[in-house]
Amino acid sequence: MFKDSIDITKYVKIQLVEYKDTSKSKYLNGVVINKSIAHRGMKWDIANPRILLLSNSLGYIKDEEEFMDLEGEIKQEDAFMQIVMSKIKKMDPNLIFVQEDVSMRAIEVMKDNQITVVSNVKESVMQRIERLTQTIMCPSIYLP
Repeated sequence: MFKDSIDITKYVKIQLVEYKDTSKSKYLNGVVINKSIAHRGMKWDIANPRILLLSNSLGYIKDEEEFMDLEGEIKQEDAFMQIVMSKIKKMDPNLIFVQEDVSMRAIEVMKDNQITVVSNVKESVMQRIERLTQTIMCPSIYLP
């Protein structure tokens, strides 16, 4: 099923945390990462998440110009985010891991649609999540 080595040291991490009360120790089956969600208003406790893995950034990419019409840029970004959101809704995730940056407008749109976003996730962590969920990383949401 998986075309990689059987070397479990890539996938098994054991961490000992010294604490007086050992009754709070437990075994976790899955991937444990130390990342913050993109916005405080997003859910942080999601039972049975539907996960989308993105290897690129999420949001409107602007051309580098010296002068721009700010109102036009905002309208263009809103239209772009509607297209992106319609594509994301087809996949119906409630948790998105993004390997790169996420724009503030994209964070607002995801929060309004009850989707939790975690950004700037290392490639090695994305690969562990990919293996655990038996899925593939989506290279871009912008493809047709």
